[in-house]
Amino acid sequence: MDKDKILKILIIIIAIIFFLLGIYSIYKFIIINKIYNKMAEYVALENYSMKVIDSEDSSGNIEMYYKDGIGKMIINENTYTWTDGQEAYLIDEENKKAQKLSFESSMLVSNEAVGSMIPGYSKNLIERFFLAGNISTSVRIKNYEGIKYYVITTNEEETKTIWFKYDSLLPSQASIEIGDIKKTYNYNITFEKLRDEDVKKPNLEEYEILEKE
Repeated sequence: MDKDKILKILIIIIAIIFFLLGIYSIYKFIIINKIYNKMAEYVALENYSMKVIDSEDSSGNIEMYYKDGIGKMIINENTYTWTDGQEAYLIDEENKKAQKLSFESSMLVSNEAVGSMIPGYSKNLIERFFLAGNISTSVRIKNYEGIKYYVITTNEEETKTIWFKYDSLLPSQASIEIGDIKKTYNYNITFEKLRDEDVKKPNLEEYEILEKE
């Protein structure tokens, strides 16, 4: 076989590989964008509760509530953060203390918190396409204990793998790897179940008010 034929075969093989990679990238983009769009629908409801369970350390478990502009994060049985966008506090019901918080605090719950766990959620359409086209991004379909999932892995600043329920597209589990450190979290998310009293601010007239640290 002469060199020209070998070269043509190599070119054809490379073209086929790039074609298949292109098809796979388009498939990844369609699935990723479908999940983002569905999450945007959930966020628009402005009513959710989310429990994040640390598989290795129960002290890392958190609960977040959000309803109609009011966010609440449960730290422990008697302590939580509360904000309505105008005020923000770390509230200790047992000791009757309320510390003012900066709106930049990572402990405050916003309507976007439920979407922020998803890699690239804040990206625009073009950035999502490049995320899907990244060779390190993968989209798989898996069955676990009779439930079907989309499993999406991305590798940007950290390696993150998210399991989304196939039907609802809600995130169910995430594993995050940074170097040798790996953390796994389980999510329990519900929408349109919260009542006003679930996010109600206590009467702070009975509390000692502490200024921001």
